[in-house]
Amino acid sequence: MEEVKTYQLEPITGDKRQECLNKIIIRKEVFDDEYHWPTLCRVLDANKHLFKNEYFMKSQTIKEFAGRTIPFKLLDSQNEIRFTFKSYMNICRFLGQHLIHEYTKELHFPDNTELTRWETGREMTAHSDNSWPDGDKTNHPTSFRTWSGIYYINDIYEGGEIYFPRLDWSYRPVANTLLLFPSNDDFVHGVTKVTKGERYTFAMWYTQDFQYLEI
Repeated sequence: MEEVKTYQLEPITGDKRQECLNKIIIRKEVFDDEYHWPTLCRVLDANKHLFKNEYFMKSQTIKEFAGRTIPFKLLDSQNEIRFTFKSYMNICRFLGQHLIHEYTKELHFPDNTELTRWETGREMTAHSDNSWPDGDKTNHPTSFRTWSGIYYINDIYEGGEIYFPRLDWSYRPVANTLLLFPSNDDFVHGVTKVTKGERYTFAMWYTQDFQYLEI
């Protein structure tokens, strides 16, 4: 049996911790509260069956997320409902790109965007988005990623907070808010268990490697 590797996460403290926290970008009220954000919520509420669409389920290579994600790249423009989701996701991913450029003065491009459903009982262990938790990128499947983002569609649930154990920092989701942070091991993060209700997000990642661009 293959041995499961465990990682000792070293806390980041002092000035470096503050530098890392300063890199976390939070943009509230992404869509207006009178029409566009409520419209997204209504469309989502009426079309949750799409998560069980066989086409979307087969596209998910990570078994844990099968039946829980709708990928941007598979949403077509011919179907009104799917086009609605695609339009909202498009705005979020390019807003994220703009905010990252504003902060870094560098160009980072979307490589993957997904609408994700977190039912009661779901959680995610702490991980890094472009390396193993110890910073080693060897054989990591998404080592090309540079920034990560989450747009919180709703917040009527309990639990589901994103936490950064090395930084001793967590964020309680606020609906209609976009959160961005670098993908490296300084920002190892996880999601606490959703204990009541359902959590819906747009998850998005960015890269500077053109071969992984999301079109």
